[in-house]
Amino acid sequence: AFCAGCLAYVRSVDAMFHQNGQVEANRQFFKYALDKACHGRLYLTGVCLRYRYSLLADPARHMGLLDSPFEACQAIQAC
Repeated sequence: AFCAGCLAYVRSVDAMFHQNGQVEANRQFFKYALDKACHGRLYLTGVCLRYRYSLLADPARHMGLLDSPFEACQAIQAC
């Protein structure tokens, strides 16, 4: 369940980047997308906050992994 939640979270963040096309490598948008994607059950359980902090620990690396959610989740040790 922890891995599945991370995959859904990263996919949601990646979708925001695709919808807003011209924000690649924008750390401020990355932080915004991480905040906005943290809702519902993931927010209530506090799990997405752990994902968020882990992804923000190395934004340059993790922004590059958004296209590969499983790799992004492995990088933050959620899968």
